[in-house]
Amino acid sequence: MTQVNTDNVLAVHRAFRDHANELLTYLQEARGDIGIGLCGLDPVSREVLKPESLAGKAQSLFEAHWRHWEELDAVASRLIDTARTYGRTEDEIKREIDETSLAR
Repeated sequence: MTQVNTDNVLAVHRAFRDHANELLTYLQEARGDIGIGLCGLDPVSREVLKPESLAGKAQSLFEAHWRHWEELDAVASRLIDTARTYGRTEDEIKREIDETSLAR
């Protein structure tokens, strides 16, 4: 694990922000693909919709990934605050954020 310091705080921010952005893109693209609707009126089709079924597990996993994205996003934001406490200028921070946005 990397120790965050004044020299690497913006690079660590970028790593977290890049990972968060990649995960967000994936989650947004996958959002419509995870739903399994009722295929028929037979018992098997109804079972597929239960929380312990494959569909329920897929939804649970999807929700866990959203929570992971929220954590990554929060860490990236806190690293910007940390950069300020380390004395990084607003121009340096803005440049880092702009470069991160361009990398998408």
